[in-house]
Amino acid sequence: MADHVRTWAKEKFDIFCEEKYASNTLTAIRNTKGINVAETINAIQEKHNTIFGNGYGKLKEQAFRIAHMGDITLGDLKELLGWIDEEIG
Repeated sequence: MADHVRTWAKEKFDIFCEEKYASNTLTAIRNTKGINVAETINAIQEKHNTIFGNGYGKLKEQAFRIAHMGDITLGDLKELLGWIDEEIG
């Protein structure tokens, strides 16, 4: 699942950390498109009742995070990535 999210992120944005530091449970995605991360997340959460997060502190608009662990399935991730694609155009 992590590979799927990272492949999508590399095509659409960029990965926040170097590959050697990548987590198996979460991917931090660099906001290379300059989207309003908070507005994008809020819009997706309101429309689809899902949760994912932006960065902390100074990184709040520079990155967002997608978890790929626990009860989350590959289907769930594909759906979320599709919603992000729809929202950012």
